[in-house]
Amino acid sequence: MTKVVREIVYHIKNERWLRGFVFNGQTIASAAHVFRVAGTNAIRRLFNKNPNDRISRKLLMASILYLFEQMADGKLKSTLDLKILTKIGAGLTGPDTEIGERTRHGHLFHLAQLALMQFENQYFGGKPILDIEAVRNMIFYVKPGVAAKGKAGKYNRTVDTVLGDAGNETWVELKSKQAPLNNNDFKSWSYDDKRSGIHKEFTADMVALLHKRGDPDHANEESSGLKWYFHKFKTKSNLKSPSETDIKGKIRQMCRDLVKAPGKAESQATFGIPETSIKLGCENLIITKDIGQLADVESLLIRFAENNLFGEFLAVPELD
Repeated sequence: MTKVVREIVYHIKNERWLRGFVFNGQTIASAAHVFRVAGTNAIRRLFNKNPNDRISRKLLMASILYLFEQMADGKLKSTLDLKILTKIGAGLTGPDTEIGERTRHGHLFHLAQLALMQFENQYFGGKPILDIEAVRNMIFYVKPGVAAKGKAGKYNRTVDTVLGDAGNETWVELKSKQAPLNNNDFKSWSYDDKRSGIHKEFTADMVALLHKRGDPDHANEESSGLKWYFHKFKTKSNLKSPSETDIKGKIRQMCRDLVKAPGKAESQATFGIPETSIKLGCENLIITKDIGQLADVESLLIRFAENNLFGEFLAVPELD
């Protein structure tokens, strides 16, 4: 018997609430794959509570079960299966350090949001999940038709989630940030800065949404919608998410820096639209709450219950 199987058996024996649940073969196979790759520590993290957890065990397990079910029923694109299983593993592994914990928070928030977006697609006509961790090749120009030299001109933007279909994509970025927000996380990016960061991600996303279409001098990846969600949470150790006011303040600064950071000439060359249109387009997304909105993923549990999903599971007090 492998260590992984022994660990699963151990928890089933010790978590009495588990004994009453019957899981189909596909669910068991999916779970076995995750934990065979991720190891026994991942199993322990799934079952053991941590005062710094930003997502409840109940939501985490319900999200995983729902995604396993959707994969088994063929309701998610088959190309997403391995990516989702990898995401689950990444959310439960990594070193016991501050950086490791922050990384896990981000993966688990993404996982819960995937379950929410799939639920909205199945029950309320929301856009289907096209891809996750999707790479989009962006170009930054110094003048119309001329890309910046080297790495400054090319950027492989990894989008957390892409909704919709080819030619009609909505890009979704997810952040799990603790209050107070760190100003360095939102520092302006310029062509001379080879590093990636939030502002570079933001710039690329705004270019994809707002740039002049159909002009080869401003050609770029295109999106028809953009959403940036920040995780709303409060932990048992009294850590909490920043306020939406603070988040929107940072977003507004990044809107202003869309032109200021790379420079007006470079910004004009990349977007192909007037400076005022860039700023207005960005500001409108803040007003409509597409960018900078706090996402309360725990509400997914209520929506599951309202639609008679996981009723017995959600009633388990040990998971509260």
